[in-house]
Amino acid sequence: MLANQPRGVCMLRSVLMSSPFDPLASATPAASPPETTAERTPAEAARARWPQLIAAARLRWGKLTEADLLKTAGNEHQLAVLVQGRYDIPRGDAYRQVRSFHEAQKP
Repeated sequence: MLANQPRGVCMLRSVLMSSPFDPLASATPAASPPETTAERTPAEAARARWPQLIAAARLRWGKLTEADLLKTAGNEHQLAVLVQGRYDIPRGDAYRQVRSFHEAQKP
């Protein structure tokens, strides 16, 4: 036993070292990004095509500038917060508008 570590830590370490359990082996692999546009959610698809969608977003929300829209990079949350602030509407309404916009922009 190491002199500078409490007894419980050393016992736990010895149990873990002798155990066949490998915590990394059982971890689920990270989800890979969708391969095609059809497999993406509407928000993911809109983010991927955001530079092309800025004109449509400007038509939908005229109070937002192109610079505002570029800063959001198509992020649903950031866009909804921006819409909520500029149009002084409830958060739920802003999210519904953004989701509706993303749905309408499906390729």
